[in-house]
Amino acid sequence: MYHIKEDLRSERSADQICQGLLDCLEQKNYTELTVADVTRAASVGRSTFYRNFDNLSDVVALLCDSGFRQILADAKNGTPIYEACFHYWFSNEHLLEAIMRSGNYPIFTESLQSCLQTALADIPLVIGREDLDYLSSVIAGGISGIMDAWLRRGKIETEEELRVRLAGVLRMIRTYNIVGELEA
Repeated sequence: MYHIKEDLRSERSADQICQGLLDCLEQKNYTELTVADVTRAASVGRSTFYRNFDNLSDVVALLCDSGFRQILADAKNGTPIYEACFHYWFSNEHLLEAIMRSGNYPIFTESLQSCLQTALADIPLVIGREDLDYLSSVIAGGISGIMDAWLRRGKIETEEELRVRLAGVLRMIRTYNIVGELEA
């Protein structure tokens, strides 16, 4: 896990390392990157890296968490959360692709789930709070799966087309009772 101290120097170093990773992704696949590549691109020392992160996956986790915090902020300003999510990840498709193709899919999903739990905690729900974990898991798994399918299909849909496709799939689930009725 990342462990950024709440001081300007640590936060600045973490930002440099995150940007270094993003810069490296423009030249190499994530699976080919080393800590040395990222620290060189970030212009920080190895000890600075390890003071803030245990490994490159921790940098990915911070980038995901930062992205979902931005998505949550956009949602609080009135943008539907799924729309804010699609917009952010379409704008950061290289990072999304690196996450999904490198086996860091669970980091993405867990970060999204945490974001959703924060967002859903602020709204009155018909279900009990104890079911919040299940609800956020289902939504996070669905959005993660959609983003993964979009990448596997070659990113052929636009952001708007993907939103329309999602709405259509949800209508099919409802219309054809694909999930089925669960007994209470």
